[in-house]
Amino acid sequence: DIILPKGSLIDTDEFENVTKAVLSNDAEVMGANLPKATVLYFYKSGKLKEVKCNGPQIIDGIKSNEDNEIGFYESGIIKEGELTEDRVFDDIRYHKEECLSFDESGKVNISESGYIQNAELMENKNIQGIVFPKGTLVTFYSSDKIKYAKIGDSIEIQGIKCPKDSLIWFYKSGRLQSVERMAETKEIQGILCDKVGEISAVNLYESGKLKIASLANNQEIQGIYFSKGTVVYFYESGKLKEINPPEGEKLKFKDSY
Repeated sequence: DIILPKGSLIDTDEFENVTKAVLSNDAEVMGANLPKATVLYFYKSGKLKEVKCNGPQIIDGIKSNEDNEIGFYESGIIKEGELTEDRVFDDIRYHKEECLSFDESGKVNISESGYIQNAELMENKNIQGIVFPKGTLVTFYSSDKIKYAKIGDSIEIQGIKCPKDSLIWFYKSGRLQSVERMAETKEIQGILCDKVGEISAVNLYESGKLKIASLANNQEIQGIYFSKGTVVYFYESGKLKEINPPEGEKLKFKDSY
């Protein structure tokens, strides 16, 4: 229960339930010392619904929004706000100044929190059907899907082995988009791809088809001979789109090789 200071102004509904109060003096509410003139709004149950201050306010490590408001579920859980320090929720460490939304149980609602950057997994965690290792840093789209991640330990995704500390990117659908480094050379659609590349080791279409790769050895592709290190670009159909050979290298066609 909230004890209002003597002289606080209150509004009530037709059942004499307090719906609003303006503090006449400083008061402790939800573990925070709220200043005089702070406005409190209540549910019909008498539970705190919202706090509105004349300036920034912090309650339970959550800072008020730009309108200096902090909203609560009837359960007492804060709805959203900016972290004033690093916090761990559901085995994920979120960084100071990250703005988070919460559901009624207190779990982070990633899809409502907007663009979350470099959240750290404190344990192995299954996200979008992939078990990411402890220590992985994940950045989310404005949804519960990962945009990119820095891997905390080696992992295999869609048949591609990624070493510790490599960066991987995903489409909004959750499908793999590109891998910075691979643990080993990998043959994808008949192309032997190098572990590293000029931009990334491999870049895929959302369908999983190869889009960009750096060649791991000399290879013939569609009647053209390419040297190791050549960066090849493909249409989604599999046809060559563009090539970027090593400096000084010339293309060699099959009939003149």
